[in-house]
Amino acid sequence: MQGFLKKDYLAFLLALVLVLLFTTETAFAAEEETQPLPLQVPAIYYGVVNTEEGEPVAGGVVKAYVGGELCGSLPFTGGSYGMPEDDPSVKRLLVFSATQDLSGCVVDFRVFKDGKEYTVATVPDQVKWESRNRQQVDMIMSRNPAPFIDIQGHWAGQTVQQLVDKEIINGYDDYTFRPENPISRAECATIMARALGLPSGSQADLAGFRDSTTIPIWAAGPVGAAVQVGLIKGYPEEDGTITFQSDLPVTRVELAVILGRVVKGKLGGQQPEETAFTDWDNIPGWAQDDVNTAVKLGLIKGYPDGAFKPSNNVTRAEATTMIDRLLEKI
Repeated sequence: MQGFLKKDYLAFLLALVLVLLFTTETAFAAEEETQPLPLQVPAIYYGVVNTEEGEPVAGGVVKAYVGGELCGSLPFTGGSYGMPEDDPSVKRLLVFSATQDLSGCVVDFRVFKDGKEYTVATVPDQVKWESRNRQQVDMIMSRNPAPFIDIQGHWAGQTVQQLVDKEIINGYDDYTFRPENPISRAECATIMARALGLPSGSQADLAGFRDSTTIPIWAAGPVGAAVQVGLIKGYPEEDGTITFQSDLPVTRVELAVILGRVVKGKLGGQQPEETAFTDWDNIPGWAQDDVNTAVKLGLIKGYPDGAFKPSNNVTRAEATTMIDRLLEKI
C-alpha cells in the first residue's frame, strides 16, 4: 500500500513539475510577444525645398512617411527646413515611430502646401532610416499634387483618384482619404450632389429636419440639393419630427436606394427581376425595388455567400466605387 502511495506521490510531483514548466514557458512566450519595441532615437533631417524650376518653395510642411505611417513633420518657410544645420536653436525634422521598428526602412518624404501633398525627388535619391542618423536631405517638389498616401496599393485606389481628379470626392484636412472608414450621410449626399452636378440647395431645403443646425457648413448646400431632388430623406422620430443625422453611417440598403432613385430619374423606370439574395427578407419592402435596380445594373453587388447584408455600413472606398459605376451607366 505504501508503495502505491509513494508511486502516486512521485507521479503527482512529476505532473506538477511539468505544469510549472509549461506555465513558465507560456508566460515567457507571452512576454516575448508583448515585448515593447526597442527604444528608437529619432533620425534627424534638414535641407532645402525647391520647385522643379529651381526656385525655393515659399513655405509648407515637410512630412516623412514610413510604410504609410506619418513618422514626422516640420513646418518650413523660405525654401529650407531645419537650416542652418549647426544652429542649435533651429527645429529639425525628427522621424521616429512608437509602433514599428524603422531600422533600414525607406523614408518617403512629401511636402504639404495649400491643402495638398506633393511628392518630392530627394538628394540623395533614397533615404533609409537609422536611429540617431543626422542627414541633409534636399527636396525638389513635383508640380502636381500626390495621391493620398493611404490609397496607394488599395484595391479602390485608382477609382478614388479618378473621382478626386474630377473634384467629386475629397480627402480630410490631414491629406488622407481613409478608404475603410464608413461613409457618413453628409459625405454621401455631398459626393452624390457633386457627381450629378446638382445646384447648391438652400436652408429652406433643410428646414424640415429637426437637427438641420447640426449639418456641417460644407455639407449644407449639397445635402439641400440632394434633399430637393428626392435622393436622400430623413428619419421619422417618435415625436413626429424628422432628423437627418449627418454623421450616421450609410448602410448598403440606403445607398442602393439612392443609386436606384438616380437611375430612375436618369433612365426612367426599370423592371428588374427579383434578386435572389439569401437574406432577401431582411431588405425592407420600401427598398426592394431600388435594390433590384441597382443590382441589375451592377452598381452594387452581393457577397460570395449569396447574402446582400443590407444593414452593413458602406466604406468610403465602396461608396466611391459604386458612384463611379453609376456615372458610367448614366
